[in-house]
Amino acid sequence: MAKLRQIWAWTRFIWSEYQRTGRFLVELGALIIFAYVFLRKPNVEAHLTATQFFGMTAIFVLCQTIFTTTMMAGLGNRPQGYVVLARSLGRKGYLVGLFLVAFLMSLVNLILCTIIVTIINKPVLWDAVIWGAGALPLILDIALVTALVLLLSSLVLSQGWRLSILAVIALASLSTSDIFTNTFDPNGSLGKILAAIRTIVGIPLTPLFAGFELAVTRQAYESNLNQALAILAGQAALLIAVSAFGFFAFERRDIILGA
Repeated sequence: MAKLRQIWAWTRFIWSEYQRTGRFLVELGALIIFAYVFLRKPNVEAHLTATQFFGMTAIFVLCQTIFTTTMMAGLGNRPQGYVVLARSLGRKGYLVGLFLVAFLMSLVNLILCTIIVTIINKPVLWDAVIWGAGALPLILDIALVTALVLLLSSLVLSQGWRLSILAVIALASLSTSDIFTNTFDPNGSLGKILAAIRTIVGIPLTPLFAGFELAVTRQAYESNLNQALAILAGQAALLIAVSAFGFFAFERRDIILGA
């Protein structure tokens, strides 16, 4: 219980530090502009569907999550952090506090965006059940992106590890792209090798992309509930794996905080 109180105190401290920077006002302003420009129905007859809402909101919130988590990692990568790390909070508690602030801010942004859209688009074409079906995988994706960005920060991993993981993510992201197929014959030896490599490196990130699709379409809930539950379980498992790897790397790394 004492450990949890320490983590919560550290989380509150990081949040107060982030407030002093004023960046949360930038995020709030960007959220309002985004909702008004992209999610406001153009006329009285038009209606915003849940698919349209989650399709645009998911991209915005995940991008905002990357920005927020990067700022959190910067706040943690300061010489003042030595004082906190030297206390009983420990390295895991240090990372958990940074994660919680970034995750909770992104979660609040999602809720605020929902409230704003509900106000400016009456009537809305979804209820709490439909919103929850799309929000649950999106919230898990927010947690995943937060953990990944924190893992890829200079605070946790060395440059070599960061470049390697970024290369894997880039290859996985291009798994459905035509960049390679337009350059190399997909039926040729090199094309088949590249396709196999993209498939292999894309497996660990499948829950992340599948969760995004589930949040936007929510079709798996109706067509195959077991598949939807498997996607949610995969997201949770990937989150645990990324967090565990981040804790492992941070515990064993020589910490040299930035100026």
